[in-house]
Amino acid sequence: MYDNCSGAVVCGLTNSFPNGMPSVPFVLLRVIKNHVPACPGAITGATTVCQGQNSVTYTVPQITNATSYEWTLPIGATGISTTNSITVNYGTSAVSGEITVKGNSIYGVGNSSSIAVTVNSVDLGVTVFNNVLTANQNGSSYQWLDCGNGNSPIVGETNQSYIPSNNGSYAVSVTINGCSNVSACNNINSIGVSTLESSTNLLSTFPNPNNGKFTLKAAKEFNISIVNELGETVKVVKLNSKNNYTEQIENLEAGIYFIVGTNDTDLIKKKIVVSK
Repeated sequence: MYDNCSGAVVCGLTNSFPNGMPSVPFVLLRVIKNHVPACPGAITGATTVCQGQNSVTYTVPQITNATSYEWTLPIGATGISTTNSITVNYGTSAVSGEITVKGNSIYGVGNSSSIAVTVNSVDLGVTVFNNVLTANQNGSSYQWLDCGNGNSPIVGETNQSYIPSNNGSYAVSVTINGCSNVSACNNINSIGVSTLESSTNLLSTFPNPNNGKFTLKAAKEFNISIVNELGETVKVVKLNSKNNYTEQIENLEAGIYFIVGTNDTDLIKKKIVVSK
């Protein structure tokens, strides 16, 4: 005789007597069904969460015959409960997996019920190059923050890359798949004199507008980053005495770009227009 829920099998001789209700196999199976925890129902709770998200509650209907409950969680998730409800904290290293539960009693352990949970992550890395900060996470929304001013949002700085005009400490708030988090602060301390659009004596671009081909010319050494409207660095150039502080740029797609030049004392940002 077989119980579908517990998986228990009770065997008896085919000629055992008496048959039917009083038979030993039937009595044993009835004991199992009446005392071993029954099959659990469906677990309810969030199926999509974020790394670092806390206090997420999961519940299963009361399991017949269960005197306690045993929960298992995905790697990186924590929570302890012996009842039919558990509150889960998803750590910053939590991964997708299943939450399972089964009932316990002095007569044994019942079958389990499970729910699949997807744990979304946010890459909070920031790359700093030529005083240009770029969030490593792609396909997100961004807000750059001034760490030196209480992590206050920097107005208008919502691209993947940020070009600060002054030395300081900066972080980025990244949002993807409904998950948001804030990076560590990144120090910028090599900006000297901040000279913007009017710096034709130090760094010039011509022609502007252009068809994707133009010349960069500087009065001294500069590290150059060419950044598109999305804040993505599309080209890096070093102007020094080896190339007579001049570089020919070609094959830029149509759009608006920022030419960012830095050295030990200067930060220059110029806008160019490529039209084809």
